[in-house]
Amino acid sequence: MRTMRQTIEGMALLFDPAAAGDLEATIQFEISGAEPGVYRLRISDGTCTFGTGQSVEPTLTIATPSEVWARVSSREISGRDALLDGLYEVRGDASLLARLSLRGSCCGSGLWSAWTSPPACVSRSPWRRFSPPITPCPAE
Repeated sequence: MRTMRQTIEGMALLFDPAAAGDLEATIQFEISGAEPGVYRLRISDGTCTFGTGQSVEPTLTIATPSEVWARVSSREISGRDALLDGLYEVRGDASLLARLSLRGSCCGSGLWSAWTSPPACVSRSPWRRFSPPITPCPAE
């Protein structure tokens, strides 16, 4: 089982610079609950770097209990539904949730896949994939 830090740090490792284009953003995760911490992903110049601690000006902040984010990242619950149910909060540019959809497949699995509509594919997401199972995308 991954720790919350490993879950968020893994996002930086799977970053796809071609899909990100000219995106410049800092996404901050304020984690409470059993595995508290503050983590950030900085996207700049085609790279994504992981860091700990507060960002001076995050583009998007996701405030969530670790238990909720673990369920979202494992696809036990939909990120969209969890947000709408008030299980976590976002501040800042919430449109990044759609742009940064993590795709395990073209058919809607993935960490933030609920914010985009199939057949948006892995090639359009800054992350190649997040966790198995991986379903290949059809040719476009």
